[in-house]
Amino acid sequence: MADPGSILPHSTATSSPEQDLLHNNSCIRLRKIDSEHKEIKQTAVKALHQNSIIAMHAIASGESPARTRLRMLRYLTSLP
Repeated sequence: MADPGSILPHSTATSSPEQDLLHNNSCIRLRKIDSEHKEIKQTAVKALHQNSIIAMHAIASGESPARTRLRMLRYLTSLP
């Protein structure tokens, strides 16, 4: 009869609970960053479609509406 330890796949035999926890935490952080990025892009799209929202963002950030529009376009294209 085979040893029960030899039946386990090699990947689970070598990974520790700490490594699994770290991997799960990094996946959760990446999903959170992705959702935050998606939310920023959605806000940028809404602002670009409505001049009143661009005006509010411009006033809040203390910049011109043209500069705010450029910043929103950069959010959408992921340019620096």
